[in-house]
Amino acid sequence: MALCESLGFAVAPITAVALSADGQQVLLGSQQGIEIRTWPEMEFVGKVATKLAHVHDLKFSPDGQLLLAAGGSPAESGRVELWDWPNVTRLRELEHYSDLVYRVAWSPDGSEGIYGTLFRATATGQGLQSLASRGQASAGPLSLSTDGKFLMDTSTRPGRLRDAETGEVLKEHLDLLPGSLTSWSPIGDRVAVWGQANVPVRLIDPESGGLKVELKDAVNINRLTWSPDGKRIATAIGKDISVWDTSSGMLAHSLPGHAAGVLSLIHISEPTRLRRISYAVFCLK
Repeated sequence: MALCESLGFAVAPITAVALSADGQQVLLGSQQGIEIRTWPEMEFVGKVATKLAHVHDLKFSPDGQLLLAAGGSPAESGRVELWDWPNVTRLRELEHYSDLVYRVAWSPDGSEGIYGTLFRATATGQGLQSLASRGQASAGPLSLSTDGKFLMDTSTRPGRLRDAETGEVLKEHLDLLPGSLTSWSPIGDRVAVWGQANVPVRLIDPESGGLKVELKDAVNINRLTWSPDGKRIATAIGKDISVWDTSSGMLAHSLPGHAAGVLSLIHISEPTRLRRISYAVFCLK
């Protein structure tokens, strides 16, 4: 479902989207801050008083009572804010980088927020622990496995599979280029790798690093998301959305014709339609 036309307010591109645990509100992050809107009506509710100049990721804790907002100022600082929800009260700010923080993730039980490239903290923001050198700048090339046990780290070459709790390097993957973006499948048996110019999306085995499937025409994508069952991947390529079969790597169908480049994708399951997944799309007009 394309929502670009209905927003009408966006000047800066929407670079982060999150749906509340109760499915009643959606958060939209951009250089204009963080807006709260009703779902699916998209009526304006209010704004989160973030200090982030750029918002690149928004993640609710599994119980929906905490929110992590990541971003910062390019080439100046990377920051993660921890918010109490739905009271919208900032609990803590964490600033540990000289560049933007692009991705954050919660452990499955919500006891730890994984943020930055290689830092972790408890849900209250306490117990900050470095899993590598604090000298790293950009805090983007990291993804947490669905079970919360492993991290895929592409901040350097070779890429590394790490223990999420200790940061210990378990495997090195020579084919993972620095800065590649990664996303674990819902059951953790594959990792999607993308983000390098003119290189197709690849699905690899997280332990061996071996190629399982290549999405040959999924090149230079803006965003990627898995379906909850892991059978499909949706990618944003320019103004179009493509949906791929993850077993064959073949294109399943396309959703073309959006007003401008699509920068954010989320899956929304509709309880009354158990087998249907809607692609909520937010983009710059």
